Amino acid sequence: MYLQYLLVTLLLLLLSVPTLAYNTLIDVLSSDARFSTLIRHLQHARLVPELNRLESGTLFAPDNDAFAQFNGDMTREKLLYHLLPSGLTTKNFSHGQLVESKYVRPRMLGPLDPGQRIKITTDNDDICINEASIIQKDVYVNRLTYIQTIDQVLVPPSTLDEIFRKDELFYGLLEKSGVASILKEERPFTIFTPHQDVLDCFNAIEREYMVGPFGVDDLTSFVQYMVMEDAMYAAEISQKNASYDTLSGESLSVQADSDHGSIKVNGVTLSQADILAANGVIHRLAHAFTPPSLTFDQRKYLYGLKATKFVALLDKYGLGHFLNETTQKYTFLVPGNDAIDDISDDQQHKDWLSYHVLTGNLTPDYLDDGALLATEFVSQQLGNVPQRVPVHIHAGSDTSTRWIRFGQSHVVGDPVSVNGHVIYQITEPLSLPGDIISSIAIDLDVSAFVASLYVSEVAMDVIDAKGVSLFVPSNDAFESLGLIARYLMHPLGKTTLQEVLRYHAVEGLLYQDDMRQYLHEMPTLAGNKIHIGPGADDDLQIIVTQPSHIADQPATVTSSSDLLVSNGVVHKVDKVLLPEHISIYGRDLLVGAQANTMLKVLDAVGLLDALNQTDYVILAPSDRAFDKLNIEEIFNDPYSLERLAKIHVLPAPWQDLWQKKHHFHHDEHATILSDDDTLIFDQDSNNGEWSIRVKGQPEAEPAKIKATGRMWDAHGMKGGVVLIDTVLIPIRRGFFGLPWFWSNVLVGVSSMVTAAILGVGGFFGYKLYRRIRLGYQRIE
Repeated sequence: MYLQYLLVTLLLLLLSVPTLAYNTLIDVLSSDARFSTLIRHLQHARLVPELNRLESGTLFAPDNDAFAQFNGDMTREKLLYHLLPSGLTTKNFSHGQLVESKYVRPRMLGPLDPGQRIKITTDNDDICINEASIIQKDVYVNRLTYIQTIDQVLVPPSTLDEIFRKDELFYGLLEKSGVASILKEERPFTIFTPHQDVLDCFNAIEREYMVGPFGVDDLTSFVQYMVMEDAMYAAEISQKNASYDTLSGESLSVQADSDHGSIKVNGVTLSQADILAANGVIHRLAHAFTPPSLTFDQRKYLYGLKATKFVALLDKYGLGHFLNETTQKYTFLVPGNDAIDDISDDQQHKDWLSYHVLTGNLTPDYLDDGALLATEFVSQQLGNVPQRVPVHIHAGSDTSTRWIRFGQSHVVGDPVSVNGHVIYQITEPLSLPGDIISSIAIDLDVSAFVASLYVSEVAMDVIDAKGVSLFVPSNDAFESLGLIARYLMHPLGKTTLQEVLRYHAVEGLLYQDDMRQYLHEMPTLAGNKIHIGPGADDDLQIIVTQPSHIADQPATVTSSSDLLVSNGVVHKVDKVLLPEHISIYGRDLLVGAQANTMLKVLDAVGLLDALNQTDYVILAPSDRAFDKLNIEEIFNDPYSLERLAKIHVLPAPWQDLWQKKHHFHHDEHATILSDDDTLIFDQDSNNGEWSIRVKGQPEAEPAKIKATGRMWDAHGMKGGVVLIDTVLIPIRRGFFGLPWFWSNVLVGVSSMVTAAILGVGGFFGYKLYRRIRLGYQRIE
């Protein structure tokens, strides 16, 4: 009985202890001098009655030292932020745990007005409340209430707008995109931002575009894609793969891996979760991601390269489709804005702009030095085919000596590729190929050809031709023609000159690479065919010749080729090409040599027409040479005139060596005067000049060769004309074809011998006569 009474008494005592020992937060705080500052702030904020009425809760209580370090104002809201509505001990805390405070900011975290969050982090035995460390754990108040002593005053989270204002770059993007004003609204948001610069996911060109005036829409989409409505904390992501709408209207994918405790957003690892804000939460990512709708094309890249004027001109002149093309690939040669300012207004902008767009994806690996690249400028002057632009490459040993040049414009920096298109920035705008005559006129080495175009009135034929390949002989080529060139420039040779010039204009475009591939038979403006192709022994050599190959040597295209002009291409050659349908006879060459007196001489003796049909070489003294003679007296003596004419005609084929210098030579040639009347050709070993003299006249002044010219026709005539500066005088011949002097000597000697014979014969005859007349006499 006594034992039962004792047990009942003990039970009543145990039941009465909580009632008798019940404490409030104020009771415990007041009993500890470390919290005197906190008590004072609670009293000032009139929170003491509320804390006394609190049936359960957890107070994160800063000690006096924590308040001493705190510089801000202590408000009622800040104090409520230290209070949780339920009692929690440290055993209830976990790393990354979010707890809800008693501090409520209406509508900031949703229509139910939950309290502002506090983040708990743990590291072994160390526990942090936001940035504050717990220095005394689990101070018991009553069985539903605890105090956690901390070393810092907790500061409620700032709004998203206030947080991002500290990042000047990112906040500038928020303002530019209009998202900053949205984040100021009193409603919750979730934002995914990278640890580094948010624009690091773009290269320099894309970045420049995004922050520029033309990238505002894409920037807005990019920034809005980081923002979700409502606050989604890491602990709330329970599904393995969930899709969430963003402010941009596009969805992002969030994947939670409970096994590894990781979260990925659009495949990017969440590196820091739950950065608290008054109106939401921020999650840090390993790097930024872009919305699916954000793509880059050539237009956006040109904006990023600040080639805005180039883009504006393309749009203005109806060429904007090049910037939006996705199937066909292009290469853009883009001058800077400053360079475009220098373009005159009278240029054909559409043609000029399309000349800066090349067909195909032409990266440096596909470029060859000297190549001609097809552009998108389809020229009517070329016969509606694309105009070309030349590219030149210098592959130096290091980057400082390597360069690429299109036309006369050098490439600046490295080329840029976007969606299979290539962009080269160039120092200055390209110039469209000029008209054909003006383009070749600046080359002084072809001035003879240019002059002949104007003299012959063929220039307009060449200018008006569409898609022409012009083969331009050098001045040396014209000079090598000798008297033919003089005849062609003579008024009487104008028609022939026109045919020769038109023969150099091929109807069709032939570039150097085309000509090296195979033999081309092409029509010319002269109406004849011409052959153009690789040399027989040298693949790099390009030869041009008549189909019949009647020329001893074909013309060769020199290294100065592929000059682009508005209506075709120009190549320089080392010979003048004479078409097969023309004939240049001795008379023509004499006309070209202006050997008018010699023409009269040959015509007077009836040799001129005959010489045009045979392989003879005419030595033509100049008119000045004839001025030294009494030509009227010679014309009055038909015999002497014929001899004079014939001594100047060689019955021999043309000798190319007469046109060569510095090759010592000595030769002897017969004339049509007689086999005995020959001429000696000597070449000076010092200067290579040729001289001609009549054999047997060592004392006579030799004639110097001043010019030569070979006759030409489709059958390959071997004759020609040699212009000399002295009239050759034939040796005067007497008896037996001997020179006049020796004839006189022979006659004198013969007379003397005859006289002697007659004298001796007369003496002995006279004596015989006397004997016969006187008869026989006896000698006594």
